[in-house]
Amino acid sequence: MGAREQMAGRHAAALGRLAELALELAGDLQAAALAAEDASDKAALAGAFHRIARTARQSIALEARLARDAERGRFEAWERGETARKAEVETRRTRVRLAVERLIWTEHEPDEAEVLAAEFADRLEEDALAESFLDEPLEAQVTRLSAELGLTRAGAVPYLPRALRPPLPEAPPWIRPIGLADPPPTPPKPTYRFADTS
Repeated sequence: MGAREQMAGRHAAALGRLAELALELAGDLQAAALAAEDASDKAALAGAFHRIARTARQSIALEARLARDAERGRFEAWERGETARKAEVETRRTRVRLAVERLIWTEHEPDEAEVLAAEFADRLEEDALAESFLDEPLEAQVTRLSAELGLTRAGAVPYLPRALRPPLPEAPPWIRPIGLADPPPTPPKPTYRFADTS
């Protein structure tokens, strides 16, 4: 706990104690005002009760505000931590992807490599969702994923950078995934000929 949190805790405790004392005194003043027989004494005690009751209300309101501020501070700290963790996950995922994809492309021909790289992308996406994704050392992570994909880490194919890889041949329309196929061509409108009856 930092110095700021410690100070807020002390202030909250002091306000809580002050509210308790004010409420206790307000109870005594209220009882004394009810028991007073002289009108001026009763009015003076009622005025004092009003002032101490106001102090109690302010103390309670400030205590509640400090609690809300502390809760907001905890949420903001958690949010910053989540943002930082997401950035770390994205960086780790990129490094793992580059390392394993390089192995894929040095052990398989382009058509096989594309399929295996797509399978690996799905596997890595799933792994990145786990809370323990950042716990495993990078090299151990690359080794494990490579073994799961059947990679030997002894590539026989020269590595081909992504920008130089040839595009895969386009799949026929009947095996394209739904939603990716081109719409069928519009058939030509039929033309009708009418016999000349004149």
